[in-house]
Parts: sequence; C-alpha cells; structure tokens
Amino acid sequence: MIYGIPGRGLGQHTHYGTAATRAAGAVGERLTGAVLNGFADRAAIFHDLRVPGHTINIDHAVLAGSRLLLIDSKLWQAGRYWSVGGALYRGTTRRDTPSKAVAMAHEAFSRYLGPSVTVVRPLVVLWSGSQAGRPLVVDQFGRPLGVTAPFEYTARPFLHLSYPGGKAITGNKLHPRVKRFIGPPPHHGVVGDLLPLLT
Repeated sequence: MIYGIPGRGLGQHTHYGTAATRAAGAVGERLTGAVLNGFADRAAIFHDLRVPGHTINIDHAVLAGSRLLLIDSKLWQAGRYWSVGGALYRGTTRRDTPSKAVAMAHEAFSRYLGPSVTVVRPLVVLWSGSQAGRPLVVDQFGRPLGVTAPFEYTARPFLHLSYPGGKAITGNKLHPRVKRFIGPPPHHGVVGDLLPLLT
C-alpha cells in the first residue's frame, strides 16, 4: 500500500529554501520513494506526512505491524561527510548544522500514536549525484539504473557522522535496512491514524 507521492510536498511549499534547494530535495525524496515503494506489497508506505503538532513534514514512513520507521531524505553534494561536537563537515568545509526536525518528528509521532505503536529511531538517507550533477538512480530493489555516481563521489558518511535524532545512512544501504525492518502486515488501525497526516 502506497499513500502519497514522494517529493510532492516540496513543490507546494515555496517558502522552504530556494527553488534549487527544493528541486534537489524533491530528487532525494523520489530516490528514496523508488526504493520504499518496492515494499508496498508487505508494508504501508507513506510519503510526505505532517508531523503532529508542528508545521513541518517528514518525508517518508514505513509501517510494518505496529512498528513505524520514519525516514528523511537528503540530496547532498558529493563528498565525504563527518561530524564532531554537533558540527557537520564536508571534507574540511563546515556546513550548516542539521536541524532537529527528525528528532522532533520521532518524539511527536511517538506521542501521537501512543504506547501501542513502536516508533523506531528514524533514518536520514543521504543521496548524492556525480560531480556532473547527474543523480544516482536506483529501482525499488536498490539496483542502480542508468548513470550512477562513481563510488568515490557518493555521499557516504564517515564512522563518526551523527545526525540529530536519526541514523544517517547512504542511499545504497536503504534497501537492506528496510528489508530487515519489514515484518508482519501493517496494522490497519495505525494506517487509519496516519492517513489524516498526509499533506
């Protein structure tokens, strides 16, 4: 079951960043969506959910049984990313500190859904294109399609990359992570609780 369209919300929120950052964000969400939609026969896949009690959204959610996995997608410039003391770097260049939106979403969904639903630690999926700016494209099984980024240009985190409230992984690790998460069929009552949050 698939609910929502990945990347659609960024086209509706013109107050978020520049047109270029919104377009890049939408590409990242579509890449993640292509992987997640491959699990729609075994889980409920949601794209672009409003975070309860906040004005922000979470890009994706996967519901298996009564367990919910929240996922945020990022399309970052190719390079090596690492963090120390809360500061984020690409190579030797310091970047903007990541927002706490993922942590807020985790807490808000846990509170909204109550103790009968386990909201696991969210994933932050980092995608990157080649230096020429062509996106890394995968199908729903995580296999590369078309032009892919050379390995040395992918946005893979160092061991010490931390992200507030979530676990940062690269796009090529998303499929096996979600595959391990999938379990019993999605609980219909929880699906009903999440549907009003679709944007």
